Amino acid sequence: MVFRLFQQGVAVGGALFFLLTTQVSIAFSQNLPTSERMRTLSNERYWHLLMHYRKNLFGGYRSEADGLEFFLAPDGRTDPYSELVANVRAFLQPEPVKTIGPLKQHPSCAFPERHRYLKEQLGLATPVVKCPDFEAWRPRFSPSGATLVFASAYLNNPASMFGHTFLRIDSKPRIDHTKKNDLLDYGVNYSAKTGDDGGITFAVLGLIGGYPGFFSLLPYFEKVQEYSDVESRDLWEYPLHLEPEQIHRMIGHIWELGSTYFDYFFFDENCSYHLLSLLEVANPNWHLTDEFFYWVIPSDTVRVLAKVPGALGPPTFRPSLQRRLERQYEDLNPTELAQFEHARDTQFKLKGNESVAVLDVLIDQQKYDLMRNQRNETDLDKQLRRELLLARAKSLAVSDQKYSGRIDAWHSAAVSNRPDHGVHTAKLSVYGGSFRKTAYYGLQIRPVYHDLFDQDAGYLAFSELTIGRVNLRIYPSEKRVRLHSAHIAEVTSLAPSDALGSRLSWSASGGLVSPRDVACRNCNALAVEGGAGESFWLSPRQSGIFYGLLKITAQYSGWFDANIRFGPLVDTGALFSISDQLKTGLRARFTYFPTQKIRWSFEPTFTMGWLFANQMEFRFEQTWTATKEIHGFDMNGALAWYF
Repeated sequence: MVFRLFQQGVAVGGALFFLLTTQVSIAFSQNLPTSERMRTLSNERYWHLLMHYRKNLFGGYRSEADGLEFFLAPDGRTDPYSELVANVRAFLQPEPVKTIGPLKQHPSCAFPERHRYLKEQLGLATPVVKCPDFEAWRPRFSPSGATLVFASAYLNNPASMFGHTFLRIDSKPRIDHTKKNDLLDYGVNYSAKTGDDGGITFAVLGLIGGYPGFFSLLPYFEKVQEYSDVESRDLWEYPLHLEPEQIHRMIGHIWELGSTYFDYFFFDENCSYHLLSLLEVANPNWHLTDEFFYWVIPSDTVRVLAKVPGALGPPTFRPSLQRRLERQYEDLNPTELAQFEHARDTQFKLKGNESVAVLDVLIDQQKYDLMRNQRNETDLDKQLRRELLLARAKSLAVSDQKYSGRIDAWHSAAVSNRPDHGVHTAKLSVYGGSFRKTAYYGLQIRPVYHDLFDQDAGYLAFSELTIGRVNLRIYPSEKRVRLHSAHIAEVTSLAPSDALGSRLSWSASGGLVSPRDVACRNCNALAVEGGAGESFWLSPRQSGIFYGLLKITAQYSGWFDANIRFGPLVDTGALFSISDQLKTGLRARFTYFPTQKIRWSFEPTFTMGWLFANQMEFRFEQTWTATKEIHGFDMNGALAWYF
């Protein structure tokens, strides 16, 4: 009897379970939009932006996101429709079929912007799902706006040689009617996780996408300290004209990107490229990433945004600690200069009559010395800083405020040197000239980035970083095109020393060249050279420098004795920024090759670069080459277009 009752109970329970699951299935299928509507939506631009889809050469799609947890469908990385259907099904489930990431989130919590978009577009009646992690994370922003931040180039780190861009989410003031401190806002950064790699490993993996790239959040003051104080990089802060709803959409997508990574490529899928894709989510009408094909340079991305009507506001300039210190020192009058030198030479012992300007230089000098020497602050350092700050507070109370006006004046002048006003990074030149009284003409292409005679707006002054520069030359008498040079890379950093401290200047290059000191017009040689030295200011307005570098060079060609020559090279010269449009320079190179029959060569060069239109330049160069047996001029003029 008991067994029969048990059988009947099982039968009734099974029937009820079947009926319940059937009704749930029917209800679930009724909640699904039509396949036609979902297919139409899967072709919409915003869905593609959320999933980072890009068309491939064969007309299909592939997402640039490389973390597989970013996709809910097995083929979601390449099929926008399949991924959309999988998302709809996941959002309609009260209990997750699949949890996402280390937080084990329901898909509605892991992908809040996808959920909002699909629910709004398809009219989904999704169940209420609690998302404690997302709800605890989101209030930290309280956004009132967003700012694009450009950090100038830093040549001592290969990953930062072209500059860097990131976002700042601007929060509302914490108390009504008070001035907000931007340093307390959050920065949104995209960067590669490289570990301790360096040298060749770092370069190779960075070129082939061997590192994962992640979005991260951190307090803005930490980025300012890293870039402005430690690495001496200037920051330009461009306010973005985005509506509050657009910023909230972008913040929701930032959370979504925490579940994935992107293979990081130095030249295209880098910090600036993925930052633009994030801004496209905020405003889908901005077609920013479409402007780039083979490489993405941070300063170019600023110029692309500046071309979008109403996208950017006027920037705020945040000078690096080094720049601020140099300019404050330059502005000291003779009395203040004597006060500063006395305090510095006596280990910051004060007389009590120092001006606000002098105390500001001393405060920044102490901080700069700590950063440059990469040492931690001791108790003695803290006591000294406290004494300087107390003295400054007392001096400021009796100041006539003329000093603040002086700072505002040079701060405004610095903003005019903003990145979006600079020339583009790619350059095409056509030229003509004469080498040892034989006429020639030619074509030169430089994909990136900036040389010593390009104008400096938005770039690091007295520096050079070019990659892939190719020079083709034609001598009409020979009726053939010759490869005159093909440089893999040329890097130069001429950081002038001054009364505030000495700095290292250095240079390195490698590629195919045509030496002028051999008995032919177009003899190619593989060449590498590199070395270091020092540079000095030539004028109080910091518009000219003198430099001297001691290098080592090695060259390989069939035109040399034993096919190879090497030796020391003295490279010295002077560079002048006459105006924002005109730069000139004198350079002399003396090379000694101990294993060669012709052991020495001397080459003085005069160069002038004149930016006569928005993206057009005329450049003149003349070099005289002298050896024991060969001498002659190489002189040419070039018309160049930046693009």
